[in-house]
Amino acid sequence: MMTPSPASAAALILFAGMMTAGPAAAQDACPIQDQLVESAATQSADELAFTRTVMIEGRPKKGDIERTELVERFDPSAPEGERWTLVSYNGDAPTKKQLKEARQRRGTGMVPGYYRLATWLGVDPATCAPTEIRYDRFPKKTFDTGPVDMSGRMNAVAKIETDARGPMVRRTEFNLNKPFRVMLVAKITDFDVVSDYRRLADGRPVLDRQVMRFAGSRPGGSGTQTVVTTYSDYRLVR
Repeated sequence: MMTPSPASAAALILFAGMMTAGPAAAQDACPIQDQLVESAATQSADELAFTRTVMIEGRPKKGDIERTELVERFDPSAPEGERWTLVSYNGDAPTKKQLKEARQRRGTGMVPGYYRLATWLGVDPATCAPTEIRYDRFPKKTFDTGPVDMSGRMNAVAKIETDARGPMVRRTEFNLNKPFRVMLVAKITDFDVVSDYRRLADGRPVLDRQVMRFAGSRPGGSGTQTVVTTYSDYRLVR
């Protein structure tokens, strides 16, 4: 069955917050693209501390909904290897085993944030307008989770909002256009990620909420899983 264990969702959660390619050059035919890439590139993973709440909900094809909730904190001012802290697991203080598993999952993981947009937003788009940019495909290795390179399997749209402070990406939507297998065992047939962004009081754009949904199968069963991640308590550390 497809269950909502943090381990089973790890590769796809990684994709939801990842942008692994180096910064891509924006196209001259899309001037707002240049502005957005440059703005995102001014941020980094070392600037903001935050709290992240992850709700994982799974439904086997035949069975009840299963839920797991994780609350984590990220502090870039902490020593390397101690930046991520598991605060609670299903509302309780985490056990030693849960803390160990969390450290293993986050040891080399990427830090999600608005700054990651700079690494893929400049890819040659299918269409470009002041309110949205659409992408039909991405170059190889743009979204490579390790077990699978999802770059050629995704479509995307970046929705743009502009005010006196300039343009910002308000939402991104990624959708799977080709099923794929993970480690030759599980098959993912449907997958989409919606990320919402907002401004802090100082005008800085930050990641606000992500909703990831996928459906698939593996030997013994099939099911669906939804991961809702919210970001709060942002604090500038440098």
